[in-house]
Amino acid sequence: MDVDDYVKWAGTIVDAPVIIKSKTSPIYTLIPPDLKDAYTKSKNLERAIEDYLEENSVCKCQPCQNGGTVIVLDGECVCKCQRHYTGVACQTPKSDILPNSKPQVDGRWSCWSPSSCKNGEITLTRQCNNPAAQNGGQSCHGENRKSVPC
Repeated sequence: MDVDDYVKWAGTIVDAPVIIKSKTSPIYTLIPPDLKDAYTKSKNLERAIEDYLEENSVCKCQPCQNGGTVIVLDGECVCKCQRHYTGVACQTPKSDILPNSKPQVDGRWSCWSPSSCKNGEITLTRQCNNPAAQNGGQSCHGENRKSVPC
């Protein structure tokens, strides 16, 4: 496939979009096994990715109020507020809503709880309290418990 083929294909997306199903793989699995010290390089890259994800995780941040969403931007925790709120933690109602009205707040999952490896498996749990659903908002979707091999 060359650039012209790609350009032609990309031009058809507007008329006939196709969802391509694929399973992603971590980048450290792309290191060729016949590369010198491949195993060590793969493990170092895997550890570096884990460190990066941990360092930039929203789990380190304080939760936002009133349904705001925490994001990490340039290493800083920032709250993306719902449209009726403002402030560092989305704590201040904007003046354009009635004082007695409260917007719906959908529930969001907390971070997965830390756990240790037991019998070759880690069981992680989370809660729908970051924030919990309020004023008729929807509860969290998905499971609150998962097990992964270790």
